[in-house]
Amino acid sequence: GQAGPAVLICTPMKDAAREIDEYVARLRALTYPHRRIDLGFLESDSRDKTVQTLAAHLPALRREFRSVGFWKHDYGYQI
Repeated sequence: GQAGPAVLICTPMKDAAREIDEYVARLRALTYPHRRIDLGFLESDSRDKTVQTLAAHLPALRREFRSVGFWKHDYGYQI
C-alpha cells in the first residue's frame, strides 16, 4: 500500500533540556510511518544541557526515522 508522503518536522530549541525526553517520546509515539518522517532540530543560545540531552537521543532517532538533522547556531540572543 501507499505509505504516504514524506513529512518534515522541524523543531527549534532553546533551553529545552527539561522537555526533550518527553518530546522525543511523543515523536516516537507518532502513528505516521517513521520511515516517512524527517526530523530537524535547530538549537541556539541554550544555557542548559539542551545540546547534550538531545545528542543522547540522536543515535536511536536516526535508526528509527527517515533522517535526522541537528544544527546549532548561536546568535547571542538572551531573554
